Order: sequence, then structure tokens, then C-alpha cells
Amino acid sequence: MAVSAAATAPAQTPAARLRQIGADALYLALGCVASIVAFVVWTLGVTLSLTLGLLIVGFPVVLASFWCFRVLADLERKRAALVLGAPIKSAYRPA
Repeated sequence: MAVSAAATAPAQTPAARLRQIGADALYLALGCVASIVAFVVWTLGVTLSLTLGLLIVGFPVVLASFWCFRVLADLERKRAALVLGAPIKSAYRPA
């Protein structure tokens, strides 16, 4: 029978625990706001691009929607850094 060694995390001080709880609560509160903004941007982007797709105006709307999605993804990376403790690098090619 194999013995599995479980690595235990070092005990946290109460101050470090409170700091982590605060960071987690901020992450969740910002997540609520970010999800509402992302839903509105997605809904407007899809609706306007499909509606204006018959005209030339639809293409710039699609590009603007994609730019907004990229900005929201960058904000999500910054938001995740609150909990992870380290920034997440974007995998985009440089402009």
C-alpha cells in the first residue's frame, strides 16, 4: 500500500487571513460589476453588428465590439491578479 504525503499549507496569521478574505470579497464584488458590463457590451455588439451588417456601418461596430472584448479580458486578468497574487500576462501579439 502506497503512502501519500499531503503537503500542508503553512499556518496563516489572522492579518494575512483577513487580507485574503478582503481580496476575495473585492474580486467577487468586481466580478458582479464586470459581468454586467460584459453582458451589456456583448448584447449591444451582437445586436448592432447583426442589425447594421447590411450596411457598411456594421463592420466598424464589429471591430469596436472586439476591441471592447479585449479591454474586458485585460480587466479580468487584472481582477484575477487580486486573488492569485501575481499578474497574468496577455498572449496577444504586439501591435
